[in-house]
This record gives sequence, structure tokens and C-alpha cells, in this order.
Amino acid sequence: MRKMLVLVLGIALLTTGCYTLNYSSSASSKPVSFTGEVKGQRTHFSEEKWIWYAIWGLVPISDNDIEKSLVEPRTAGGAVQNLPTKSEVTPLNWLVNIFTGLVTIVAQTVTVEGDVVR
Repeated sequence: MRKMLVLVLGIALLTTGCYTLNYSSSASSKPVSFTGEVKGQRTHFSEEKWIWYAIWGLVPISDNDIEKSLVEPRTAGGAVQNLPTKSEVTPLNWLVNIFTGLVTIVAQTVTVEGDVVR
């Protein structure tokens, strides 16, 4: 019984972890509102991007500037409103990470949604 308990605790420790994901955003010339109301015609957008990390999430190796890659192409002349950002490991990420994780490279999907107001 004691060996089983040690095995279960060992597996639990090896399969859990924590880390912080930091996303950067360059200065934007367009108004961005996470809440509140901006008047005008609205167009909804939703974009996904894979962010790659080395050493199992400690060092970003892909461009993680979400302003430049996800928001800016959609807002060419308007303000952005209601801008939730979601970071998750999808089933496809898990499948890829099984193989790339052997060499310490892992990925996460970042989803940015919002309304462009013109």
C-alpha cells in the first residue's frame, strides 16, 4: 500500500506545474477599449495564434506581440472594443506537444476576439 501511495504522489508531482504567460503589446495608434462603449458600426473578429516556447514554457521563441499579429490587421481605421484574450492548450496543441515536448518545445493557442468600431 505504501509503494502505491508513493507512486501516486510521484505521478501527481510530475504531471502538475505552474507558469506565467506574458503577452506583450506594442503601443497602438488606435483607441482600444476593453470595456465601455465606443459609438459606430461594429464588426466582430476572432483570431487564433500559436505561441511557441522552449524549456516547457519558460522562454518564448515565437513572436508573442498580440497587438501586431492579431489586433492590428483587423483594425485598419477603427477603434477596438470588447477585447477578451484567451490562452489555452487545445487538443491539437497536446498532440503536437507530445512530440515536440521531448526536445522541450511546447505551444499554446492564444485567441483574441473583439469588435472593430468605425
